[in-house]
Amino acid sequence: MSQYVEAEIAGVSVAELESALQELGLTCERSRRGAGTVMLDGCLESAGRPVHLRIEAGVLDTAEDFGFLTDGGQVRLVCGDVDQSLLTARLLAPIHAKIVEARIRVQGAACVETSISSDASGRDGAEVVIRVSED
Repeated sequence: MSQYVEAEIAGVSVAELESALQELGLTCERSRRGAGTVMLDGCLESAGRPVHLRIEAGVLDTAEDFGFLTDGGQVRLVCGDVDQSLLTARLLAPIHAKIVEARIRVQGAACVETSISSDASGRDGAEVVIRVSED
């Protein structure tokens, strides 16, 4: 039985999240009413959930659609429990890497190179390595 779970993405602004998703080539559905929400599709076991940014099922090999709540300046991933470990490895690590790259570039680094490694299952998380040069 699949249910929705939430995971806070600490220390990340809404603008940083949106920029990172764009850099990763992920397209989000937004409400046409500005700050409103769109609904996740849900499944037989649970009804849909409102989110501010929605990404279709199948992206990053997910079984269900997923999204982000961005209210109060906090960012939370909302996804089915069946996709949580997969998204932790395949989405959250790259989001954090893109955000760190952007923050380092703002500080004036000329070259930022990021590599992400994780096991194939995504169960053990991911390691993000960032190399910075002042050249």
